[in-house]
Amino acid sequence: FSEKLQGQLDFRDFDYSDTSLKALSLHQVVREVFSFPQSYIYKIFSNMNIQYLTVSATHMVHMN
Repeated sequence: FSEKLQGQLDFRDFDYSDTSLKALSLHQVVREVFSFPQSYIYKIFSNMNIQYLTVSATHMVHMN
């Protein structure tokens, strides 16, 4: 499916402890202008219980 984020990205605390996701693929993600702390992205993906995560063909800024 296609989803567009608009406006400001706000952090929402979420408890992932009772969740699991076998696979998540992000393909052809295009960002416009977003200004948010990179810790939001780190926290989202590091706390998710995802067996296989794929990020491909994106124009996102990848942080090391």
